[in-house]
Parts: sequence; C-alpha cells; structure tokens
Amino acid sequence: MKKFECEDCGPIDYYLMDGYAFGDRLLEGVLFKVFFNETDELCVKPDALDGGYLKQLNEKHWMKQALEYAERNDIGECPECGNDVCVEIEDIE
Repeated sequence: MKKFECEDCGPIDYYLMDGYAFGDRLLEGVLFKVFFNETDELCVKPDALDGGYLKQLNEKHWMKQALEYAERNDIGECPECGNDVCVEIEDIE
C-alpha cells in the first residue's frame, strides 16, 4: 500500500492541498485531502471543513482539476504537523 512521507512525521495517510493552487481566489482556503485508495490509485476529496462550498460551484469540474493538479505536483501540507511538505510516496506493506 502506498503512503506519503512527511519529513518530520514519517508516513502519513494523506496530505492537504489548498484549492488556491488550481482554482485561484475562487477556491482559496478550500482544502482537499489527497490520498491513495485501496488499489493505490491517487484520489482527492474535499476536506470535511469545506461546509458544502463546492456544491455551489461546478463540483465535478473542480474535483477533476484538483486530481489533475495533485497528479503533477508534489507539495502539500502535512495533516499531523501542519508544515509544508514535499510529498514523497512510500510503499508500505
């Protein structure tokens, strides 16, 4: 199973990505969880604190943009320590 690696915390299940990176001011402050599912496929979902904001927008479009951005970038925020992390993928069995 694939996990992410935080330099300070070690293996983490997911990292957080701010929507500002791909949605500019429209998604500024909207956090997305980036994680691997059971088949080690990269996935994204809005953080629970989103409060349904994406439902007011074209949610399908922005979820696709979030996934595409996560696939080509490796910077995020560790949910444990809150530090910016350069995401490293680690295979953990």
